[in-house]
Amino acid sequence: MYYNLEGVLELCVKHKIRVEEFHFMYLLYESKKDPIKAKYLYEYCQKVGGYGKPTFDKLLDKGFIRLTSGGRLNAGDPLSFDQFEVTDKLSDLFYINFDFAEEIFDIYPPFINSNGRQFTTRNIGPEEVEEMFIDKIKKKRVVSSDEVINALKQQKTNNNIGMGLKKWIETEGWKVKYEEGFQPEFEL
Repeated sequence: MYYNLEGVLELCVKHKIRVEEFHFMYLLYESKKDPIKAKYLYEYCQKVGGYGKPTFDKLLDKGFIRLTSGGRLNAGDPLSFDQFEVTDKLSDLFYINFDFAEEIFDIYPPFINSNGRQFTTRNIGPEEVEEMFIDKIKKKRVVSSDEVINALKQQKTNNNIGMGLKKWIETEGWKVKYEEGFQPEFEL
């Protein structure tokens, strides 16, 4: 399991969740994909006691998880992790999917004009975009794909993109805030 502690703490502060709640959501997400991880989570909940109703209630209220049965939690009901599943809201915080990578690729301008010359900017394909974003976002768990898309759209609208797509990802170009009308020099 890989955690970037700084990224996890920033995510927890941003969404006002405890580290234990983050940990539960992460394990729940992973356990749905991997039966071995599900076995360990089940064993933990059975032998140690797992997570309590306040954790479930909070995460349900925030929309990060939902009951698999679509029902409600009642006081006194036995609780088990397999009663829950993660929502798309949570998945977007943790993971990048190929649709996101294709969307970035499609939004990023194919050419940029700088100093009277035209440069090609799509110097990587959607597959490499996905791999790079998994490394940059999934492991850090600080920024959501929506935040990246919105920053890119704003930079494109304001003609603030001055580098190839690969460099934009490597330098975390979505974090850069430009003044309106600023047009950077092109960099590969």
